[in-house]
Amino acid sequence: MFVKDQPILGWRLESADLTELPEAIQNNLGSVDATGYDAAYLAENVGSIVALQMTGDGPDFYIIGLQTFTDSYKTVSLKEVSEKNARLVERLEMVPELAKKLAANDPSVVGALKTVPVPMIAMSDVGFAIAEEITIEAPWGAQTKPAGQDAYLVYDTSEEQYYMVNSGQDGNPLNYVPSE
Repeated sequence: MFVKDQPILGWRLESADLTELPEAIQNNLGSVDATGYDAAYLAENVGSIVALQMTGDGPDFYIIGLQTFTDSYKTVSLKEVSEKNARLVERLEMVPELAKKLAANDPSVVGALKTVPVPMIAMSDVGFAIAEEITIEAPWGAQTKPAGQDAYLVYDTSEEQYYMVNSGQDGNPLNYVPSE
């Protein structure tokens, strides 16, 4: 079981039109695990957010499914995100377009915290080789685990399908810690 250890920032998903998202989000959406999002998936998730996170290599932006967002997240103030996840805010400010949105307190930027523990299993524990690149089909498209690192599988009950969370530098699922 894993929980998010810090709140994140998100961009309100208010349209199924990808071009209505800021260009910086469009250009980095799904880039960490090579996920592509189509208009149908965006339409199903209007009312949720695009998670704005950073990995060691840069932006890690992805859509949080509407049902997951509704059931598992609570919105928090931007001040709380700044206090509890200052590093994220600092790193996002390195993306010029987002820095402007943050400085202007754009109402589309929201704080969010995942509040429920998430059961996950390491892919290596079910026989996938760490050394190999693995691609799976998630509810929103293909996801890729890079060769040389583990990843975790999560069962999405609303979609009745698995999705993948790549591991961070600490070996835990990216942006998660073991629940206590």
